[in-house]
Amino acid sequence: MKKTFIILFNTFLIILFLELIFKTQDLLSKNYFDNKKNIISSYSNYKNHPVIGYTARKNSAGKEIHYVPNTYFKTTTNSDGFRTSEFYPKHKKNFRIIILGDSFIYGMNANDNETIGRKLEQLYKRNISENIEVISMGVIGYSGLNYAGIARTYFEYLKPDLVILCIDQSDFNDDEEKVKIYEYEKDESGFPYFIDFKVDQKNLRVKSNRELEFYVDNKKNFIDKLKLESSLFNRLNKVRHRLKKINLDKRFNELLKKNQQILIYKDLSNAEKKNLYKIINSGDILKYDLEESKKNYTVTYNSIEYIKKKTDQINSKLVLSSYPYPWFINPNYGKFFQLKNFNKILDLRGNEVYPDLLDYYALKLEIENLNSYPYFKKTKNKLWGDYDPHFNAEGYEEYANFLYNETIKLIEIN
Repeated sequence: MKKTFIILFNTFLIILFLELIFKTQDLLSKNYFDNKKNIISSYSNYKNHPVIGYTARKNSAGKEIHYVPNTYFKTTTNSDGFRTSEFYPKHKKNFRIIILGDSFIYGMNANDNETIGRKLEQLYKRNISENIEVISMGVIGYSGLNYAGIARTYFEYLKPDLVILCIDQSDFNDDEEKVKIYEYEKDESGFPYFIDFKVDQKNLRVKSNRELEFYVDNKKNFIDKLKLESSLFNRLNKVRHRLKKINLDKRFNELLKKNQQILIYKDLSNAEKKNLYKIINSGDILKYDLEESKKNYTVTYNSIEYIKKKTDQINSKLVLSSYPYPWFINPNYGKFFQLKNFNKILDLRGNEVYPDLLDYYALKLEIENLNSYPYFKKTKNKLWGDYDPHFNAEGYEEYANFLYNETIKLIEIN
């Protein structure tokens, strides 16, 4: 009994000593307040927006892990829950641009200064005018319904001169799922307005298959309290993520050694292309051919139609743009994500349903679609990571360059 007590007491002293050492280091760190703010932001009111649905955590700051363990990115959000500057009325001399999108506009796997919005604004300011500002309103899991909610909530206040709506393939499938999760009250014109939440949203996450999931995590409060109060716990947590990354790399290497099944889109029959989801069912890939997509993806089109209505009301210009998933450009990129989620490598080069569908929408709405596919098909560099389908820092910069070159003609400075 005495021996057990001595062991426990000595263990307690060691923990106390380590806590004191690490606490002192944290107190002297220049990132002390950001680290605390980042944890507290998890308890900001961002999960039950009555019009948009949800935002990112509000007033977050500090380095975060996005998808890959032990890989940290400086991630800051404003008081409205967007990874951009604070929202203020537009100055009369400024030309204001809003870019809408989901996680690739948010900037997964990128630091604040590497996101599309930040890079695009730098290009405008450096080459055209200091009076051009870019407001980036992308959040993980967003789709047409969320963009319409942003238009309804913010456009009349922010008064953008140009809106770049960056639709990706997941948006179409996400919209079809969201009308099952949320119950929308319609406005007088039949467009989605207020949301009647069907579930008590304690926690919200976007799963790897693009589904939204609401869940209860009874451990979260306790763990976050430990993160706030215990410097030793945070060190141990970092070690945990380092080990997870080692295991992830090991698993990736093991998958690469196996014989990999490859699905080649050009080899499929017309019947298979018509209902592609029967062969490969993923929220990140359109399920049908072009004609079937026109019939089935009505929620997204109606959302874009509403955004066009709002931009017309504020005398703004709207353009669309497309996001190139790696397996549509080069199947050798995003391999771990493909093998993990599809159990095969996808070679979807030649599948132009998505950009053609955006062209179709743009024609109907009398707006322009900035199709990025031809641009990225010419690139030779690796612009995506291995573990998920988002750009790396170089990829985000390339997309910003693409948008800059395509929108120069639309910029009007007083």
